[in-house]
Amino acid sequence: MGCRKDRPGNRIGLTVLTAGLAALIWCAGASAADDGKADPWAEFKDSGIKFSIDFGALMKNKELLTKELQDKVWILKPSSGKQLLQLPIILIPGKKPYAVDGGFIKIVGARFLCYRLDDYEARDEKNELWEQNKRDWAQVNAGTKVEYKEEDELFATPRLAKSFELTANGKIKWTMDRLPPNNAEIQESTKNLYTFRLDAQKLQKSRPEPPKQPANRGDRDAMTQFQTEMMEYRHLNSQWLETSKTVRELSANFEDAVPTRVWAVYEFPLFKDSVEITEGPPPLPWSISTEMLDFLRETVEQQVKAEKSLTGQVMLPPADQLRVTRLGELAQNPHVLNRRLAATYIADTDMVQYAEMGGPLFFVLQGLLDGDDDMSRNLITMQLTRTMPTRATAELLKRVALRAGSNAAQAAKAINTIFEIDLSGDPAQVQDRIATVNQLLGDEHGAPPEQILTPLMKSAAQQPQMQMMLVKSVQLQSLPGSRLTAVLVYTVENAGVEPLASAWLDQQFLGSGNRDLVRQTLDVISNASTGAQDLGPAFDWAVGHLFGPPPKGADNAARHARLRGLIPIDSTQHSMFRALQHGDAALNRLAWRALSRFTLPQMDPASAATGTQKDRYQLILDAALDQIPTPGEVVPFLKAQPDAMRAAQTLTQIVLRGSRGASSAAMRSLVGSGMPLDQVLNQLSPSERQAMAMLAYQIAGRMDPPPLVANTLRRREDDNPVAAWFGKQLASGILPNPAAWAAQFRNEDELLDLLVSSDPGLSSGAAGALVCSLGGSDWLAMQFLKEVQLLPDQTKATIKKAWESQQKSISALQLQTLQGAYRLTLRVAEAQEGADAAKVLATGANELPLGIVQMTVDPKARTVSLGSQAIKTSLASKPQSIQIDQPADLKSFPNEEVGKMPLEQVTEPIVLQRDVSDGIWRGRFKLPTGALAELVMNPIAHGGS
Repeated sequence: MGCRKDRPGNRIGLTVLTAGLAALIWCAGASAADDGKADPWAEFKDSGIKFSIDFGALMKNKELLTKELQDKVWILKPSSGKQLLQLPIILIPGKKPYAVDGGFIKIVGARFLCYRLDDYEARDEKNELWEQNKRDWAQVNAGTKVEYKEEDELFATPRLAKSFELTANGKIKWTMDRLPPNNAEIQESTKNLYTFRLDAQKLQKSRPEPPKQPANRGDRDAMTQFQTEMMEYRHLNSQWLETSKTVRELSANFEDAVPTRVWAVYEFPLFKDSVEITEGPPPLPWSISTEMLDFLRETVEQQVKAEKSLTGQVMLPPADQLRVTRLGELAQNPHVLNRRLAATYIADTDMVQYAEMGGPLFFVLQGLLDGDDDMSRNLITMQLTRTMPTRATAELLKRVALRAGSNAAQAAKAINTIFEIDLSGDPAQVQDRIATVNQLLGDEHGAPPEQILTPLMKSAAQQPQMQMMLVKSVQLQSLPGSRLTAVLVYTVENAGVEPLASAWLDQQFLGSGNRDLVRQTLDVISNASTGAQDLGPAFDWAVGHLFGPPPKGADNAARHARLRGLIPIDSTQHSMFRALQHGDAALNRLAWRALSRFTLPQMDPASAATGTQKDRYQLILDAALDQIPTPGEVVPFLKAQPDAMRAAQTLTQIVLRGSRGASSAAMRSLVGSGMPLDQVLNQLSPSERQAMAMLAYQIAGRMDPPPLVANTLRRREDDNPVAAWFGKQLASGILPNPAAWAAQFRNEDELLDLLVSSDPGLSSGAAGALVCSLGGSDWLAMQFLKEVQLLPDQTKATIKKAWESQQKSISALQLQTLQGAYRLTLRVAEAQEGADAAKVLATGANELPLGIVQMTVDPKARTVSLGSQAIKTSLASKPQSIQIDQPADLKSFPNEEVGKMPLEQVTEPIVLQRDVSDGIWRGRFKLPTGALAELVMNPIAHGGS
């Protein structure tokens, strides 16, 4: 079967792939001939099979031209005056089966013999370009070396065949052929069963001969020997018969995985001056002189080694200069395969790194890059991008990046490589590179913007001195719509972690004079999600290209951004401040919505604002307070900032000066925040401290009006301990009970002095602290303050006496709610040295019941009674306490044991203190005998009866 249309079988659709350093040749199937004749390769196109010639193997295979080749079955030799030529080809199965025969490729003066299907000399190196093209062609298993298992010597299939078939499932099929008898012979020494299948005589010759009977059958020894030989013969013959059966049953049809390459074997003249392929898949036909082929094969494995001249210039030695000259001749040949062959040779000799601006090698590379062949250009590009960048390679890569229709990934990699060079000392070169970037960004059919911008960010991070030029010169605002949106989203996503992206966002987007662009930018930011541990920008770009742009009328910034980090506002000149105070109300609101995606990073002292210059927190505060109402978004933003002191100071000002909603939100954010509110409150004026405390009770405690104790913060003191205490309480999430305030002053006298302060608010605060400490109310505090203010003599002693009277009034009011019947009991126990008195009285005391008493209280008279005139009682100074003035009065109760006790010798009153937890009153005292005593008053309503 041949490759013409009139021959049966499917035909290969041709595409040539440059395979890593081997530079495979993808050959795209040709269209119908221009002369109107039927396309001879139509069936190839339809099959979807891809074909290539392996130039790497063509140059490096030591036995490309040989006098003999063999497999497990055959030995192949050329005729006299001829040699064997093995042409390496690569075939990638397609969507339909296809049969390949001897007419597939024809060479002038050569006679086709067979195909070698054993993956001879499969190369091990990673085929980088093939991997790239595999993605381009969506081939799942293409370009990978097939791992073959060693076949059993006995059943090893013949691998030389006149034809074969590629199946649609990635297999290769062939039939056991008989090769030309004048070139091929069957292996004699091998035990391979297929040699017997092909040569019946060989099988017959291998049959064992039966032993001859001895002439003298009476010779016992001879007969014994004969019988032994006969038994051995029968065994061997049985084996031969079994082998014969196996040979007859051997299949003549074979199937295996497609090898990495197939070798087309030809008989070729010894001294022919060229290899001319006259028929084959496009871009065949093609020819090359044997002299050029020999030159390439002899030098391809000799790596170029440049030398430095006395002036330090890198120069190629004469031998390598000759190689460059020959390559120039090859590359200038109009045939595409010559250019691919030159590109393969350049890649294998690693000479790209020695290209010099304007040198011969530079022009050879430039010619290959400027040519029409994608495969040779791709291979050179791959070498350029993985070579240590120089000015020459960077210039060549610039051509790659700018070439219309370039592979997008390669264009991006080219940009990445050219910006790896330190160009900080050459502004002209930097501007030249930036001009390339601008041109690429503006190409709507070019590489994705992120693939172009990412190298710039990397370069700016490594060469900070370049950042200013990149910020000013890379033109982002003027990009066409779809590209502008993609760049905007990518910039927003990276602004939190990449300084260059942050600067672009600040100066080119938020700082744009185009109001619509600023609005679009804020919209992308405000709708962005934080913490982009999801799929990231490349994923979203891919989605956009898969499903197309949004329909007309859709939001141009619909693509959802995923921030890699919060965006820094690292300067008081940041454009975000202008957006927060923008005159356009809609844009202004959008800016406040977007604020949560920003942060105010800590700045070193040299960079931070000092003196009268406003810092970033002050600017945020001013912008917020300028709005009516104050935007609530400012609160969570400030709460999240790293500088806890400045955040707390600013939030405090929002509480004091912001509108109601923002003030309330700010106060709630401060309560339990752990911020240094103790320091912040001490930095405020006395009236501001008072206002903070009052708002804390109103907002966090829902106490309206707030307690008078908040007014004590009006006291003028540089380091007010009460203010510090209150700030710490708030920061830890505690809103102190008004009763706790008095304990924060040094003593009670300090509060009594404040009662006659010239500041009415401070006086009321002191009264509130005193009265609330006893459980009283603000109303009682104001009544007490009026009494003090009406005193004719406001000396300290007089005020103290008034306070003692007030304490009793408060106590009487509290006790009024506790009036009722109580059971009175006296407990007596012997004192135990070292033992706890309370424990002794609770466990080992003798209980003496006294009787039932009725406690009544007269708040106005400030008196308390236990229902008997025989027992004199009065109000104690402590809250919820009363006292038995004369302990001897207990003898009035009808208990003989109590009557015998020397209670008259107890001179101190018995103070009964109520335990809030169980409502029981207890008063402990000591008898003159040394015994322990405790008077207990148990409410009957709580189980005392």
